[in-house]
Amino acid sequence: MRGLPLPFLCAILLLIGGYLVPPALSTPPTSPKASVDLFVATDCPIANACAPEIERLYQAYKTKGVDFRLVFPDRDLDEGEVRQHLADFGLNVPFVIDRDHAFVKRGGATVTPEAVVYNRLGAIAYRGKIDNRYTDFGDRRITVSEFYLRDALDAVLSGKTPAIERTAAIGCLIEQ
Repeated sequence: MRGLPLPFLCAILLLIGGYLVPPALSTPPTSPKASVDLFVATDCPIANACAPEIERLYQAYKTKGVDFRLVFPDRDLDEGEVRQHLADFGLNVPFVIDRDHAFVKRGGATVTPEAVVYNRLGAIAYRGKIDNRYTDFGDRRITVSEFYLRDALDAVLSGKTPAIERTAAIGCLIEQ
C-alpha cells in the first residue's frame, strides 16, 4: 500500500487541524497597549477621594487597550473587605491584594494613591500622582488643572514618552 494521494492527505490534515487547535489558541493573544497599577488603600482618605476619577479613567481607557489594576498593598487585608470597599466607592476596576509587596517593589510605589504606567514592553513610562488635586497634605484644589495619569496614558498610546514621567505622589505611606 503506497498511501493516500497528496491532495487528499492535505485536505484531511486541514480538516483534522481545525478540530485539534481550539480557535482561541489559533490566533496570537493581544497584549495591552499599556497597563496601570493604581496603588490604593481602603483606609486612605486621599485614595478614597480619588475613587471617582479612578473609575472614570478605567472606563475611558479600558476600551483603548489599557489594562487597569487596583493594587492593595496590605498584608492583612481580606478579599471581602476589598469587595465591600469597591462597592462602597463605585469602583469596577480589577484588583489584587499585594501581600508580599511584589507589585510595590516592581513599580517603586511608596504611597497610596500612586499610579504606575507600564508601556507595551513592560517598562515604566510614568509613576506618580493621578492629577494635581492634592498639592500637599490637607491642601486640596477645587479645580484640577493637571491630569498626569491621563496625559501619560495618551502619550503611551500614541507611542510617545510622556512629557512628565515622574511626579511625587501625595498620600498614605505604604508600610514596608
